[in-house]
Amino acid sequence: MPHCIIEYSNDLETRNKISKTVKVVNQELINSELFDNTTIKTRALPIKEYLVGGKKTSFIHTTIKSLQGRTDSQKKILSNKILNVLSVEYTFVKNISVEIIDINPNTYSKKQ
Repeated sequence: MPHCIIEYSNDLETRNKISKTVKVVNQELINSELFDNTTIKTRALPIKEYLVGGKKTSFIHTTIKSLQGRTDSQKKILSNKILNVLSVEYTFVKNISVEIIDINPNTYSKKQ
């Protein structure tokens, strides 16, 4: 049930890679075998207004939110794999980050 949210500086939209990026990152989530692939939700959000280090510099930040149950080691391996994939796709972007957050099942609600 992970929610994978790829935030990126909107200047990257002109490179026509975002659609491919969503597919590649989604595939990494499937390949990890940490999740049921029918429940993975991957989306990309352009950010129009941003500053990185006080400057308008390109960035990509990926957040993966999932229910608890994966070890820190599993999350670190997944984080590194996604970082590597993004770094290969976007060699010209210096600011790329990945964060994995546990969702508290006691506070998560979902319509099925």
